[in-house]
Amino acid sequence: MTKKVVSKSEKNMYRYGLQETLCGLYEQSRQGKIFKHLMKLIVSEENIVLAYRNICKNKGSFTAGVDGKIVRIFKNIRFKLLPKG
Repeated sequence: MTKKVVSKSEKNMYRYGLQETLCGLYEQSRQGKIFKHLMKLIVSEENIVLAYRNICKNKGSFTAGVDGKIVRIFKNIRFKLLPKG
């Protein structure tokens, strides 16, 4: 039996419940579907936390941006971009 190698990014997608959603979107796009209403998914707390976790693992996350801040300052911020519902 061969063990499947899963990256940390993939594990995080499962942890935040986005793996099924993103795989579904990928399959639909391969069938030619055009998406018009993705903003709710993009700004969802799960997606933002997932992006943050993946970005923090990069060496560049320790490099300050033009504002002089690094990515890790957002560690304790709870993202509430859109009202639920």
